Amino acid sequence: MDIQDAIKNILNNAHLLTLATVDSKGPWCSVLAFIADDDFNIYWMSIPDSRHQLALKEDNRASINITTAQKPGDENKLIQVFGTVEEYTGNALELNDKYKQKKNDLLYAPRHAVQGFMEKWYKFTPEYIDVTFEPEWAFEKRRYVVNQKA
Repeated sequence: MDIQDAIKNILNNAHLLTLATVDSKGPWCSVLAFIADDDFNIYWMSIPDSRHQLALKEDNRASINITTAQKPGDENKLIQVFGTVEEYTGNALELNDKYKQKKNDLLYAPRHAVQGFMEKWYKFTPEYIDVTFEPEWAFEKRRYVVNQKA
């Protein structure tokens, strides 16, 4: 399996990511549900005044960790990604449809709509992706450069 196929496998089979940001109070991690496109861009819905989104307004650089492991004994299939985040300004309905399809027609976090929060979509554009794919490469970490800035 090549590195791009390993990345696609992880993005298609995982449902949650951990987003790491930094603000004036220090480092912060958030767990978010996500979808991804064929170019390895990652999308999530979030409340604009959440701590992680406010931090990203100050500095749009972030890192993401995604794993398919759910319990002890699961094979290690994970990516660690560095890139930048921006508010998504494209067709939100397409992302909603893709998200509902990944979640078997359940839209994530309906509690926000009930509570009156207005979530927005955000896009993470990766610069590089470090991949650990135990079934193929044991614990060797491989790097895929998406954007030549890396």
